[in-house]
Amino acid sequence: ERNIKMQEQLRNRLVELKEAEGVSYIHISRNIDISKTTISLFIKGKRDLSKAVEYRLRVFLSRYDEY
Repeated sequence: ERNIKMQEQLRNRLVELKEAEGVSYIHISRNIDISKTTISLFIKGKRDLSKAVEYRLRVFLSRYDEY
């Protein structure tokens, strides 16, 4: 259950980042080394991220949280 909440928080953060900062999902996928399809399925709630990808995404998002 904890992992489900964490994944949902990441989904919400990605949507917020796109809407507020105009960051594209393609840009994000390239920066964390996953396919556009994977990030699209993740955003739609049809796929969860592996622990390794989740970690890379959190590191990527932390760059935006600093500002």
